[in-house]
Amino acid sequence: MIAKDRKMAVISVLKKQAVPVTLGQLLSMLGSTFVERTTRRWLNEMVNDGRVKKIGEKSGTRYQWASSATQPSFFDQRAFQSIEYVRQPIFQRTPVGYNFNWLEQYQPNRTFYLSSDHREKMLQEGRRGIDKNPAGTYARKIYNRLLIDLSYNSSRLEGNTYSWLDTERLILEGKSAEGKLDAEKIMILNHKEAIRHLVESAAKITIDFNEICTLHFLLADGLVPQQYAGKIRDHGVRIGASTYIPLENKTELERRLKNIAEKAKQIQDPFETSFFLLTHLAYLQAFIDVNKRSSRLGSNIPLIQHNLVPLSFNDVEKDDYNSAMIAIYEMNDVAPLAELYYFSYLRSYGENYD
Repeated sequence: MIAKDRKMAVISVLKKQAVPVTLGQLLSMLGSTFVERTTRRWLNEMVNDGRVKKIGEKSGTRYQWASSATQPSFFDQRAFQSIEYVRQPIFQRTPVGYNFNWLEQYQPNRTFYLSSDHREKMLQEGRRGIDKNPAGTYARKIYNRLLIDLSYNSSRLEGNTYSWLDTERLILEGKSAEGKLDAEKIMILNHKEAIRHLVESAAKITIDFNEICTLHFLLADGLVPQQYAGKIRDHGVRIGASTYIPLENKTELERRLKNIAEKAKQIQDPFETSFFLLTHLAYLQAFIDVNKRSSRLGSNIPLIQHNLVPLSFNDVEKDDYNSAMIAIYEMNDVAPLAELYYFSYLRSYGENYD
């Protein structure tokens, strides 16, 4: 296990602890291969950047993963107002349907959901000096790291209870975690296959209708009825905890999905392309299920193709992500999700892919 894997293992164990733990307790949970001095250094680094709380002094020192309530907020005032609205009881919010004009009003390379400052910062941090190499070169270099991080975090956002270490063992060793649902195992292994497809096909992938359906097929296999894996749905669906009512007409869904892909191909900035796909694939809800997972994997296509650090959705809290998505569903407000995207991308760069 390389150093970054070990650091992620420390994070994974800390996140599962309901109460603060001593360094000794943490080391016993991690196993004998973890060195006290190195683990203490990692803990101090995470204390300094606010991700871990340090309680007590000397022999009484304990550590706890900082909850989302105590971490510094990355939502600006505008985004926070939207979050406050969608966190009201559902009966207090206005029912809404699919907004046809929202997609039509987007003009590639003239409309931008992500600010220029954020796009420039992510480009500076996400470059790995191999821009001119064949598409997917960098993703292949960090392949195992990407498989584990993206599979774990994307599944976690869907409520999957596999830990980071459980995910590592399943992906690299084929070992299932005890006491977990089969569907959780399938979800993670489906992510593995979808990521493998993206990396191996990076040089020839085109963002189009067929590619999006392929991603959905790989992610949904064994989790939805076979006739709906990779196929546009033919009946209505509803979104949990939201007043949003997606489109129900299959022909219109197909047309809209093709339109999303066509606009995405025209966008020149890889981060704007990524975020556009993340937003509109989830908003359309073209499939019976697994729409957000498809949008998260789809959003990595332009990043992998441009040899940029991929987006693994590190440190994004499930409640924050769901609220940001509901703001898109009900208000077409991208501000909360844009803040999460930027925050998570810099986390991906900073601790996993140096």
